[in-house]
Amino acid sequence: MFVSPALLPAVSCMALLLIVSAMLQEAFHMAFRDELTGLPGRRAFNEYLQRVGATYTIAMVDVDHFKRFNDTHGHDAGDDVLKLVAARLAEVGGGGRAFRYGGEEFALVFLDRPAPACVAAVEEVRATIEGCGCICATAPHAAATMRWGSCIVGVVATARWCR
Repeated sequence: MFVSPALLPAVSCMALLLIVSAMLQEAFHMAFRDELTGLPGRRAFNEYLQRVGATYTIAMVDVDHFKRFNDTHGHDAGDDVLKLVAARLAEVGGGGRAFRYGGEEFALVFLDRPAPACVAAVEEVRATIEGCGCICATAPHAAATMRWGSCIVGVVATARWCR
């Protein structure tokens, strides 16, 4: 079976469009998804906040003493900790969505939810992370902890603050 010469330009254009579409999809994935953790990254976080309504809650998460942990146990162990934390944060309940903000910092965003309504979901995911013990294949005797500080920053009046 062969393609009619009259159809060759159309078939070639369709093939080229498929290739360009696949390249754009891969570029989007690389720009918006954190490679190490698999979570949406900071660019995705910023884009997400551009589309939220007037009421939302952001919980900022930071791994305690991460630099010291990394320096003591090595970067592979640090990567293990970040992957574990990200996996647990991705399971946050209450309608929350996890993002890797940068380094050892993460953000949980709850749409259309005031801060008091998010406390239970944030505490649950914190306890889950604390309870998993953070056993790293590359540093089995290492321990990592997390701090939340005053992580629920409250209801932000406008969604356009991060432009």
